[in-house]
Amino acid sequence: MSDSSFSLLPENVAGFFRGHGIRPGALLLVAFSGGADSTALLAACVEAGFRCRALHCNFQLRGDESMRDEQFARNMASRLGCEIEVVKFDVEGRRAVTGESVEMACRWLRYDWFARMFDMACERGENPACVAVGHHAADNVETFFLNALRASGLKGMGAISSRRDIYMRPLLHADKNDILGYLSRRGLDYVTDSSNLSDCYSRNKLRNQVIPVLSEAFPDAARGIERTIGNLRRDYDLLASLIDNARRCCVEADGSVRLDEVVSQPCSSTLLFHLLDGQLPLAVVENVLKAYARGESGRKFGCGLNDFLLDRGRLVRVDGFSQQDKPEIKGEVLGVENFRPERRNDVIWLDGEAASLPLSGWRLRRWRHGDRLKPFGMKGSKLVSDLLSDLKIPLNEKENCWVLCCGDEIVWVVGVRASRLFPVTGQSRTVIRLQVVSVSDVESGQRMADVRPNEA
Repeated sequence: MSDSSFSLLPENVAGFFRGHGIRPGALLLVAFSGGADSTALLAACVEAGFRCRALHCNFQLRGDESMRDEQFARNMASRLGCEIEVVKFDVEGRRAVTGESVEMACRWLRYDWFARMFDMACERGENPACVAVGHHAADNVETFFLNALRASGLKGMGAISSRRDIYMRPLLHADKNDILGYLSRRGLDYVTDSSNLSDCYSRNKLRNQVIPVLSEAFPDAARGIERTIGNLRRDYDLLASLIDNARRCCVEADGSVRLDEVVSQPCSSTLLFHLLDGQLPLAVVENVLKAYARGESGRKFGCGLNDFLLDRGRLVRVDGFSQQDKPEIKGEVLGVENFRPERRNDVIWLDGEAASLPLSGWRLRRWRHGDRLKPFGMKGSKLVSDLLSDLKIPLNEKENCWVLCCGDEIVWVVGVRASRLFPVTGQSRTVIRLQVVSVSDVESGQRMADVRPNEA
């Protein structure tokens, strides 16, 4: 768009949407901060004949200035004849939980809310075409440099895409001068975020210091980088199609990766890196292939968030140790006449006296190496690890096994095998039926409270 006059901004916006099959009259949700870029985007979309709903985020980080921006956004939306939705975020509250930077916390909150607003509009039958975002050519160049400094691969060097999922960027190839000229022609004001003037953030250092010096030394630098970005994005599109083809022979239906197929391909470590969608660093991927070449099995690779197991020639994703993995166990105390033994792995029966033991003695935890079970129907004890191996439970499933304990004794390897503790006998007056009903976020240190008799 840099070769066109700023007066053609609405025509270029309309042409962008037309290229994606979106015609005037469609509903657009427009990310609207009140700055120059988003104001030009909202105004141009309205002028191009689209129905627009502005989405404004107040992050409450700049005191009165944040409230000024919100009021400006409301007034400008009204002036342009648009509806507006406003949300206030507690950024510091999120950071206290996640430890994220201010930039990352704001980004997550912003895009999560945009997605929810899009979904709500769809549920109401409004069928919005997209969430339009006001990134422009300078943003694209800045992202290119930021990703280069982070040692990004081909995808990152392609910088910002014009369309991703529900998000579209009609101004991505517009110069800042195009945007400011359009606002001047329309007589439209905008607000300036004072934090953009601070060099505390990496992007601002590039914007305020590095790129101006580069542009002074090389006047056509920005145009050249934009063309480079386009070339890299086309190359990445080709690479993605080749990876998709390789995925068909290397990745099983359950998501596990066949390493014999991977090593038969050129550039096997790079291919595996992409098949894993970058969830393991390239150096770790190379160690995976070295371990496979040595015939290793049972070794874990990762850092707890993206963990994988090398399991007999396959690389298998292992879910992280989150509370969401903990099985939810429901129980009921019944009269002994209701005892109906079932040959089911997800159900066990105990003598009702177990419910009278102190609740503090019961807990649900992951199994550990060295744990022993006294299996029902057997004498002595057996290592839980041996039990799982004998049953040929895959390594990734072994990692997610839980045990129900009473004191130091394992009562149940959940969903696998019961112990002979608290057996139902002819002397039992009541029985407890325990069943795994789902996987849910159960409080750490699950107790037997659910198996108490109903006092009513």
